[in-house]
Amino acid sequence: MAVETLILEALQEDETVSAMLAQWNGGSAVFYQMAPPDTDGGWTGVQYPRVDFVTDWTYNPERQADGACQINVWCLNNGSTEAPEDVGEAVRECLRDLFLTDEDGEVYALEWQRMDAFEAGGQEGEPLTVGVTLSFDILA
Repeated sequence: MAVETLILEALQEDETVSAMLAQWNGGSAVFYQMAPPDTDGGWTGVQYPRVDFVTDWTYNPERQADGACQINVWCLNNGSTEAPEDVGEAVRECLRDLFLTDEDGEVYALEWQRMDAFEAGGQEGEPLTVGVTLSFDILA
């Protein structure tokens, strides 16, 4: 399996992370690249908190890192969902000390670098979307 699939499965199968997230198609709301629209029929109830992530692979002759992974935790600021920092900490704990072996037998690990807060625009009268982005190096 690709590293992205392994990261997705690790987050979806972690009991602590799963308990904090909304549900989509019977599983935890964790997505590679982009979450489905809020109008998608796969959502069960609320659509937040949810997680999406991307990876960026780079050639590094010094072999310090083979890539980077950015994980976004999206929540609402209306008090009805988990705080993004709490979900972010659960995600960090899930991926810490985790080794991933891809379909070619290459072994990777994620090294946490930082967590940054963000706000996304909201419609007037609706809750503001807030979150955190966790940055990891992907080590081979």
